[in-house]
Amino acid sequence: MKGNGEQKVKASTICPKCKSEFILELTEDKKVNDVICPECLNKFSIDTKCESKELDWQEYGEPRKTILSCIKPRSNKPLIAVILLVCVFLIGISTAVSYVVFIQTTSYAISFMDFFKDNINVAHSIIIVIFSIFALIAVFACIKRKYFGLAIVGSFIAIFSFGFFFIGSILSIIAFVIIYRSRDEFEDEKKGKIF
Repeated sequence: MKGNGEQKVKASTICPKCKSEFILELTEDKKVNDVICPECLNKFSIDTKCESKELDWQEYGEPRKTILSCIKPRSNKPLIAVILLVCVFLIGISTAVSYVVFIQTTSYAISFMDFFKDNINVAHSIIIVIFSIFALIAVFACIKRKYFGLAIVGSFIAIFSFGFFFIGSILSIIAFVIIYRSRDEFEDEKKGKIF
C-alpha cells in the first residue's frame, strides 16, 4: 500500500507487555516504527529493517487440500492371484478333457439316450473350458497390473469352471478376494491410478 509516497506493509508482532499478537501496518522505509498495542495500550518500537533469514512465510485462510503422489511398494498379491488362476485354468482344462475321454471310452452303446447324454457331457466340457479361459484373461490383467475390472470379472466368471471336487471354484474365490484387496495396485488406462 502506498500513502504519501511511503510504502506501507502489513506485519504481525507480539506486545512485550501483555504478550498478545496483532497485525499492524508499518512504513517500509522507516528503520524504527512506533507501535501501540490495541489490548493494553503499551507503547513500544519495532525495528523494521531485518535480514531475510529472520523472515518466515505465514499462510492465512483455510488449509488447502492437495494430492501428492508418492511411491508405494508393490505387494505380491496380484502374483499370488496369477498362480491361483493359472491353477484354475489347468484344473478346468484337465476336468473337461477327462470328461471327453471318459465319454469316448464308455459310449459304445448306440442308443439315442446314450448319444443324448454324451452330447450333454461334451457341451458341459465346452462350458468348463470357456469359464477356464476367463481365468486366463484375469491372469493377463493381473500380470500387467492394469484393467482392474477385467481382472475382477475374469476371476468371478472363473468360479463357474468348477473343476475336480470344486477345487477350481475355491481357488477362483480366493483369487477374486486377493485381486479386490489389491485394487490400488492396478492402473486404469483412462484415469491412471485407481484410488
